[in-house]
Amino acid sequence: MEDIELSHPGIVLVELALFDALAQRGIGPDLLVGASLGEFAALAAGGGVDREDLVAVLADHVRLLAEECPRGGMLAVVADPKAYSERLVDWRSLELAAVNAARHFVVSGPVADIEHAAAALTASGVLCQRLPIEYAFHSSLIDPVRERFEAGVALLDVGPTRVPLVSCATAAPATGSVSHLWDVVRAPILWRDTVGTLERTHGPQIRYVDLSPSGSMNGFLHMEFGAGIGDRSCAVTGPFLPDRPVLDVVAEIGLLPSTDEARGTPMSGHEHHDPSEPAFTTAVLFPGQGSQQRGMGKDLFGAYPDLVREADDVLGFSIERLCLDDPDGHLARTDFAQPALFVVNALSWHRFLDETGTDPGRVLLAGHSLGEICALYASGALTFRDGVRVVRTRGLAMAEARDGGMAAVIGLSEDEVRRLLQERGFDDIDVANINSAEQIVVSGPSERVPSVREAVVDAGGRFAPLRVSGAFHSRYMAPAQAGLARFLADVPFGEPAVPVLSNVTARPYADDPRSLLVEQLVRPVRWLDLMHAILERGITDIREVGPGTTLTNLTKKIRDTWAAEPPARPVLDRADETPARAVGADTAALGSADFRRDHGVAMAYVCGAMYRGIASEALVRKAAEHGILAYYGAGGLPSKTVAAAVTRLKSDIPADRSFGVNLVHDPLTPSCEEEVIDICLDEHVRRVEASAFVKVSPALVRYRVTGLSRAADGGVEIANKVMAKVSRPEVAADYLAPPDPAVVADLVRRGVVTGEQAELARRVPMADDLCAEGDSGGHTDRRNPVVLFPAIAIERDRARVRHGYRARVRVGVAGGIGTPHAAAAAFAMGADFVMAGSINLCTVESGMSDLVKDILQTINIHDTDYAPAGDMFEFGAEVQVVRKGMFFPARARKLYQLYRSHSSLDELDADVRELLEKRYFNRSLDQVWEETKEHFARRSPDQIQKALADPRHKMALVFRWYFGHSQRAAMEGVREHKLDFQVHCGSALGAFNQWVSGTPLEPWRTRHVDDLAHRIMAGAGDILAGRSSTEPKR
Repeated sequence: MEDIELSHPGIVLVELALFDALAQRGIGPDLLVGASLGEFAALAAGGGVDREDLVAVLADHVRLLAEECPRGGMLAVVADPKAYSERLVDWRSLELAAVNAARHFVVSGPVADIEHAAAALTASGVLCQRLPIEYAFHSSLIDPVRERFEAGVALLDVGPTRVPLVSCATAAPATGSVSHLWDVVRAPILWRDTVGTLERTHGPQIRYVDLSPSGSMNGFLHMEFGAGIGDRSCAVTGPFLPDRPVLDVVAEIGLLPSTDEARGTPMSGHEHHDPSEPAFTTAVLFPGQGSQQRGMGKDLFGAYPDLVREADDVLGFSIERLCLDDPDGHLARTDFAQPALFVVNALSWHRFLDETGTDPGRVLLAGHSLGEICALYASGALTFRDGVRVVRTRGLAMAEARDGGMAAVIGLSEDEVRRLLQERGFDDIDVANINSAEQIVVSGPSERVPSVREAVVDAGGRFAPLRVSGAFHSRYMAPAQAGLARFLADVPFGEPAVPVLSNVTARPYADDPRSLLVEQLVRPVRWLDLMHAILERGITDIREVGPGTTLTNLTKKIRDTWAAEPPARPVLDRADETPARAVGADTAALGSADFRRDHGVAMAYVCGAMYRGIASEALVRKAAEHGILAYYGAGGLPSKTVAAAVTRLKSDIPADRSFGVNLVHDPLTPSCEEEVIDICLDEHVRRVEASAFVKVSPALVRYRVTGLSRAADGGVEIANKVMAKVSRPEVAADYLAPPDPAVVADLVRRGVVTGEQAELARRVPMADDLCAEGDSGGHTDRRNPVVLFPAIAIERDRARVRHGYRARVRVGVAGGIGTPHAAAAAFAMGADFVMAGSINLCTVESGMSDLVKDILQTINIHDTDYAPAGDMFEFGAEVQVVRKGMFFPARARKLYQLYRSHSSLDELDADVRELLEKRYFNRSLDQVWEETKEHFARRSPDQIQKALADPRHKMALVFRWYFGHSQRAAMEGVREHKLDFQVHCGSALGAFNQWVSGTPLEPWRTRHVDDLAHRIMAGAGDILAGRSSTEPKR
């Protein structure tokens, strides 16, 4: 009997070697036919699956058979297959395993039943023979391994073959699905039916070349068709065949080497891109970790020796030796696998360009995880040397995060997996990859990941652990972020020459990729969304460049299920046909009653502050009149302007109504924060909104602690209330902690606060309210509020227990609140309040110019972009801005790129300098510097001295001038500078515009801040109460 642990992988390898031998001699197939194990060989030969991965899965499968299945056997019978159905003998529990010819079939089952049937057949004069196999393939005796077999096969990501593959399990084209591949080993082999179909379809011109080691398939053809098949069928090898050159064998049936080089050689499976077609009709995908294999790059290292030497120089070892020989087994290690894959991907890119003649300027680029860095290299944003340095550092950082595990969940959607994790209490497991609609990878502690299996199986899915050492793309990679971020800060990135899609956003990089590359470590790879973005562009020529076919196979699956039609938008009833509606019980019940009571407002809705007085006095006054909390936009305004505005607001707004002032972190001039706090304390402003802080500042601590007093019951009275916008849990933690004791001690020493206030400060958090700020207008970390809010709420609950607070810090949601649906979603998550910002930008009360409002009322959700933040320019912080009809986003990114790649203004090329002076600034850089000096002479003279000592700082201040200029031009509505308008705005306004399209609220002159608040809250109440609310109700 054969040892299947050796024979099964060996048979596949022999058949593939024979296939390659023919291919090398110019003979390739028009069709592939596979029977049982041979179908797997055919799948690999046709490029539908990675060969090495396939052999590994088959080896695992036969080991499973040995461990879990009873011994059995198979019996070949030379008789009409009707003998089985008509029970020529007592077959007992034997099952039909194959029908090979008119007088040949095979049965499979327990050994005792095989022996019984063999004896009975022999006694009846029927020729039969027991096959040298110890297991009952193609029978129910192998069913115990089905689940684990399918889980293993699912990891292969089977894709299409280069030529059609016909399956003998169905006598029809192979589907490549997991269930089909199980049928290949479990269902009867329909060789006779399959050949009959081929003969009827193709007629006598078809030629058969049997690559099986036994030559048995050729024998069955002769049994079925007799001598007439002799000149059309041959076996390349077999135990009873003479040893002859392979070309001599196939020549006998009329097959001669082809002069078409593409025919018998490994094929790409894609047509060449036609340069005359529109731009970006080709997408190139670079694979990530897991695609590495020993021997990769064999034909590449000699072709690009300069790049190989450069990689060796950076890495300190031979990349060629690692990839081809892997003598120490390092390819399985993250810190070696990542640079190895980057180099092979990069060399494959150059080979792709050399062989296809593709114009690199017409290619859309993307990569899976690590492959994204390869895509950035291919786009020209990163040099080869820096790319190797980046992946080396990335790999080392990720390798340090040990004791993690990952597993693929097959057959469940992302929503189903997330719901399962939540409902079954797996709050320490993250979704790491959304590879396709039904292939989701989860990540977490190595001891916890296996426990998810039972829940997945109960839900109807399959669970397959992955061979990794870390919990990649999960919260557990956070320790690796800091080191990578520090390293990337000194790596020069250029602007991609072509779009590169980010794994984090599934959108093209809009600017400096550093933040997204760092974020990618802890965020899921949204491959399904990324592929949809490619398909939505109408791109059909999608090529994987690098080792393996994983992404090609995923592309096939996603293409098969992708629907191009966008979802229909709900029809809006006209607002003028909708009865007027006052704020009712549903609206008043939304959110936290404590929030409404503490702030003295009618609803748990906040009008967030907008920079430079866009959240104007009129806006704050209008909101307060209607019981809505609003914050005046003091950021970026001179202290005298702020002081005058606050004095007027205190005079105009009754004492029983609430309002606040916002405090924006200013790292260059912290004195500005102190001045705003002085104004608030002098005017007894009891509410401050803190935004853009990465750490609580002394000014904010002073405001908080000076408002503390001892209550009659011994508790703490908090007069000065702080609402903090946060987009990171670690920043939230600072606000959830008591004020910094060192800062408080300094305030006591200076006599600013009393000793009693210092003691009381230890008993209260820095903030009363936290606003989980998602992807909002202005400063943004592009957070998803659905992910961010729970993280902040959990941190809040832990902090309350840790510090023993009496009161509960409230947590609200901002970013994307532009429709009742968004507000309802926030309240459904448990938000205590919602904050709207961008929609108020386009109201009568907004401080923005009418010219900009005319533009804003027309934008859609895709009309915003991300640009460097002027007030935090050197730090790479971002703001979300309007891009429709404006050059500001692109020009701002260009300035930041120049800052990153130059040490001074003097280093700028003459052409670049001319571009800046004539197109960006409309004046010389020297004039800009003079204006900048005048500005800082009034605000912060030390900045001038610093700039004179540091040319790079001077360059930053000059570039910052453009940001201030572009914002002033927008607010003042300077028409000749319209292309340079900087308008901070989130996509929520686009959603709002769609919601009110065709109603009286479509023109901005009918939009009032209080009216929008009431409509959104009333609609949210309707939605949560189960009533339809697609129309803009009042």
